[in-house]
Amino acid sequence: MSSAFSATPEPVALPSPPFGDATAIATRVARLARLLAHLGRIRAAAGLVAGRLDREADFALRQRYARRLLATLAVELDVEGDPPPYDEPVLVVANHVSWLDPYALNCLTGARFVAKAEVAKWPIVGPSASRFGSFFIERGSCRSAARVKDQLARALRSREPVGVFPESTTTDGRRLLRFYPALFQAAIDARAMIQPVALRYLAADGRPTDAAAFIDEMTIADSLRRLLTQPRLVVEVSFCPPLYSRGRSRRELAERARGAISSALGLAHADDPPQPRHLYPCARKAA
Repeated sequence: MSSAFSATPEPVALPSPPFGDATAIATRVARLARLLAHLGRIRAAAGLVAGRLDREADFALRQRYARRLLATLAVELDVEGDPPPYDEPVLVVANHVSWLDPYALNCLTGARFVAKAEVAKWPIVGPSASRFGSFFIERGSCRSAARVKDQLARALRSREPVGVFPESTTTDGRRLLRFYPALFQAAIDARAMIQPVALRYLAADGRPTDAAAFIDEMTIADSLRRLLTQPRLVVEVSFCPPLYSRGRSRRELAERARGAISSALGLAHADDPPQPRHLYPCARKAA
């Protein structure tokens, strides 16, 4: 499948700025200090209460910590459409731009997300993600994919929302890669609904930006350096119409989810005519 390219203005390309630009050094240092303190609180909470709370309390805790993390980095949410109920068996699928994506979605869905196995080894973030119920998958391993698919299906049968990024990697937000269908089988096995979600990051001036993108050989330190230089970021979270898994193959579900997210992001193939934003299925603002 060929990649899609944006029919809307291209994101603002932001090289890693020198340490004195965009945001005042004092503000940046203060943000970093607050972020480290917040991550420490998440780590402590993961060790003390994760796994001991009922579903509603666990969702509230994850939501609170996710909102605080985004606020610390001056990232705001702009929500379109209706999030699924947090206590329903829903497979949340989204395009993948940043390590911030699961936090943005946790503010709204309460889903436990699939992460690459390397994340479990990251300091602070890894142990916390594990204790808060993340699923870890080894990329390129069919055995690992089958194991995680079964874990997702069990969670869905228990009426827990779970989330995946079916591109299996991140992009700079200007394109949408192929959606791998393997984990969609979990929704079929559990007869669960699928909720496509489109994510896009905007700069302070409202234009698309790659400042939050976590790509190539970038490290967490590199990513934080870029994020801390931004006076403000907005992540648009567009909830598309849900898909029902009954009677559909995992490949068909992957294609339909990708098509819905592509339309919500305003992406089209290079030879497709541009489409006005108001025609996209996720352009409805939530009440």
